[in-house]
Amino acid sequence: MKISTSIWGKSNKVSDLVVLTPGDFIARLWCCLFFVLISSCTTWPDSAERVLSLPNERLQIPENINREYLQYLLGIVDQRFSELDSVGASVCFPGKMLKLNRLHSLVKHEMDGNLFLDAKMNVEKVFDLLNSVRTDIEKYYSSNDCFRSFHLGHFYERSNEREEIVFPEFSPWFPLNDIENLMERK
Repeated sequence: MKISTSIWGKSNKVSDLVVLTPGDFIARLWCCLFFVLISSCTTWPDSAERVLSLPNERLQIPENINREYLQYLLGIVDQRFSELDSVGASVCFPGKMLKLNRLHSLVKHEMDGNLFLDAKMNVEKVFDLLNSVRTDIEKYYSSNDCFRSFHLGHFYERSNEREEIVFPEFSPWFPLNDIENLMERK
């Protein structure tokens, strides 16, 4: 066993004692390589573990969505969007109306591309955003100067307790699945 010399000369410290035999050097090298191999195999990303277990072909999700029903919902979205725009929501709530416009155009593009499942999910988001804009209009109508410059026309009704804007299609009791009721109302 040889005592190594440090940069500054001979050292008698225990930490500076190094065995320089070739067998010990090769054993240390194999231990280091084994440690690197084991530690690198345990650090795979989670997404790679999931991908390795999937088959190579693409999974086909059956889309049992009625295209006519989605077209009908898109028509309702068009109608409500134009109603909110005519009330002045695009001037009073420009951020929400811009987001609504982008989601609306995204739904149209998804319908054109036959992505019915995506279109259905985004139509739900559009309806939630339409409800949000409607409740904002109801909240801020009496206190906001922005709405005073717009004529509300047939959207405005007076109730017993307070003044409110009424959109009957937005109520939770309005059946969206019943096409005949909406057609009879027109």
